[in-house]
Amino acid sequence: MKIGIKNLILIVVSLTFSFQLSSQTFIEGYDSIPIAKQKIFGKSLYKFDNAFINEIHIKTKSTKRSKYPAGQVFGDIGRNALTVFFGRFMSFEDSDIVTWKFRGKLICDDENYNWDINLFCDGESVKLSESVENEDGGYSLQEYEDKYFDWENEATGIIIEKKDTIGKFYIAMNPLIDSILKPITEKIYSQTVQEYQVKNKSFKEALTQFSLSKAYIDYGIIGKFRNKNFTIIADGNTKKTWIFEEGALKSMFHADINEIPFSNNEKIISYLLLDTTISENDKPDWFRLAIFSKYLSETLCSKSN
Repeated sequence: MKIGIKNLILIVVSLTFSFQLSSQTFIEGYDSIPIAKQKIFGKSLYKFDNAFINEIHIKTKSTKRSKYPAGQVFGDIGRNALTVFFGRFMSFEDSDIVTWKFRGKLICDDENYNWDINLFCDGESVKLSESVENEDGGYSLQEYEDKYFDWENEATGIIIEKKDTIGKFYIAMNPLIDSILKPITEKIYSQTVQEYQVKNKSFKEALTQFSLSKAYIDYGIIGKFRNKNFTIIADGNTKKTWIFEEGALKSMFHADINEIPFSNNEKIISYLLLDTTISENDKPDWFRLAIFSKYLSETLCSKSN
């Protein structure tokens, strides 16, 4: 079920941001955690060096309706029966406004650390039912469905661990115009652009090539994670994701890129920067939040199916 926005207002109101970014943000006070990535049997496996989990991969499931009213079910049954009954003379097309449920899973080498991720967004289902003549002269029913997703309209999500909901959040597809996220987003985006202009011209050229073909999206999320306020800001141009807890910057994840045929010396490799105050016991959460942000970057690009 889609998370009620009224409930999420309580989360938003409780947020007190004290974001502070400077040029020294990731020079002192953060550990660099290398992330290896392997492609095994078509799945991307992210590897870490940690006492609790060492491997994570993303699994996606088919998108389905979050709600399917009984009246709509009976309506489909009636329409299908009419289509078959009247044979080749019948073809129906209709559309429904629905709530879509996207289902993902982070699978770890220790199943106790697995996460289920559910995203909810409004959208439209367009169905076409038509009768097709068979070789024996009879008719059979064929159905087609196009799905359209509106991430801009109060999309939400939850994170589940061992059947417990440990995270709830709403999604802002343009954090630069979100009233809460705009101040920190402006600082993050200006800082990352300046960094790449100064430090690595060859990467800038590769980034330009990527932008001309397929860019990641910008997004932000605000919510609760393990009863604490948390925020994620994703910069699609730099493939960096900034993760905050209680208004404090705790982590930055630099995602890998699969889509562009970079040469070996230009490939963008994943890495994670973590606040040095994060304990070894808590690091699995931050590893998973990083890969969770990668899942979001890939899923929120979907506009239709």
